[in-house]
Amino acid sequence: MQLITLEIADNGVIKTISDDNINGAGEKFETKTIYDLEKGDIVQTKMELLYELAEDIGMHLGNSKQPDQIQIMSGWGENYEPTKEEVVKRIEEIEADLIFYKKLHDTL
Repeated sequence: MQLITLEIADNGVIKTISDDNINGAGEKFETKTIYDLEKGDIVQTKMELLYELAEDIGMHLGNSKQPDQIQIMSGWGENYEPTKEEVVKRIEEIEADLIFYKKLHDTL
């Protein structure tokens, strides 16, 4: 049986996976992963934790070729007030997406 444990640490989360019957051979195996939520790209670390946890529990999120794929994404909070530069960047990203979908539509 596999047991997944999440522990809160001072600076993040510790994920422990214990298996008491690895590869059906009756041997024990344990692995620990530390997710530091104070250093580096914190948002990326949080997304990595969620993706890996989904994989560990066997929850298939789908793939890029399926019409329904669960995606873990980050974005502005509902009450976040972006700067003018952030708004300009977001408009450019949306316009690039629009061009992509228009080209895709023309090929269908």
